[in-house]
Amino acid sequence: MDSKQKKSSGTRKPSDKQKPVRKQETAEKKTKTSKKNGSVKKQETAKKQEPAKKPKKTTTAKPETEQTVVKKQNKIEKQKSYYFLTCIAVVGLILFVTFAHHRISKGEPLLLLNKDKEIIDLDTYIKEEQKKKELMLKADVPEAGITIFNTNERGGYRYGPSIVRNEDGSLDAWFASPGNNSTEWDYITYRHSEDGVNWSAEKTVLRPTRGSKDRCSVCDPGITYFNGYYYLAYTATADAGRNGYNNSAFVCRSKDPDGPFEKWDGNGWSDDPEPLIAYEGDPDGWGIGEVSFVIKDDELFIYYTYFDTNGGYTALAKADLVENWPATLRFKGAVCPREHQDSLDVVYVDDLDVFLAFSIEYRMTESSRIIVYLSRDGKDFKKAETAKTNVMDYAHNLGISKALDGHINSEDQLLVGYGYGRGWGKWSLKIQEIRITYEYK
Repeated sequence: MDSKQKKSSGTRKPSDKQKPVRKQETAEKKTKTSKKNGSVKKQETAKKQEPAKKPKKTTTAKPETEQTVVKKQNKIEKQKSYYFLTCIAVVGLILFVTFAHHRISKGEPLLLLNKDKEIIDLDTYIKEEQKKKELMLKADVPEAGITIFNTNERGGYRYGPSIVRNEDGSLDAWFASPGNNSTEWDYITYRHSEDGVNWSAEKTVLRPTRGSKDRCSVCDPGITYFNGYYYLAYTATADAGRNGYNNSAFVCRSKDPDGPFEKWDGNGWSDDPEPLIAYEGDPDGWGIGEVSFVIKDDELFIYYTYFDTNGGYTALAKADLVENWPATLRFKGAVCPREHQDSLDVVYVDDLDVFLAFSIEYRMTESSRIIVYLSRDGKDFKKAETAKTNVMDYAHNLGISKALDGHINSEDQLLVGYGYGRGWGKWSLKIQEIRITYEYK
């Protein structure tokens, strides 16, 4: 074989099976390359579309000035002071609550330091603050009440009650009532009630003493209690010719609410009465009487009507709380002028430290209504409120329920009693609830 043939026979030709494999590999390489080139182009396009980032500015910390350092230090000191004061306040509050609980558990008043650096109890402080504000009253008689004496059924009259609410909630009441209709015009009767609706049978507890200075009548009862005695003040006269004028105020006492009573005689207590407060004006004047009692600051406040031919007023006298207290009277003068109102029945409101006086305005007329007076000191009474709704026409001589010392509280249920009726001496007696609302402005 020649050399040309050897060379030709030594060269190996690819088989038919190998040729498509190489073509397939070449196609895959081209596909991968195109994909790679496509992704690269996309990345480059995306990079071109992204906005160029601004280079970050480098800040150099400025050195703190002396003023800045001082401000920071002051702020830190203020925070420390705040935390310190807060701790003191919390500790002080805990101590105060502990102290208050200790005193209250013993029934002792809380003590405070006022602006004048005086130690006073909490109740006194509250009352002092209240005195700086104006006290407004609203009076309301919500219901018609009950008639406990009806003149149309029994004849005669009852009026001028003195009503006491006892600690157990029961009531004692004394009334002016007819006497023997000849020489003795008026007697005083007594009734008791557990609920203010159902009342006991009536009992006559006081009559005039024959031949004495109260021989014509005893009426207008006013009650108080201290040192083991009920003290019953009344209006009386010995002047039979003036038909109920020229009166003076008298007083008697008893261990029990329904008697027997012994009368003040000028030196002690017996059956020979002398006036507690004698009328010495014009005998044609009405005189003195219609007493209302209040006990306060270890003194007896004695409110009474004075009415002569020139006009009248409610006056005040005070006395010591001793056995023969009528001998210790101190006269304080007029406290409220007599205008259109009837006699005053006075109370002291414990929790508000004020005096109230209740009366009937426009007595014995169709316009009769309840009127309430207010006083801070018990010496100067000003008109505060009136109530007409549910109050009977031709009303007169009102009494207000109160404790035996003449005190009430602002949350107490109050009852009023008064006579009413158009004909003279034909007066029924009504008992009604009255609500007083208090507001400081």
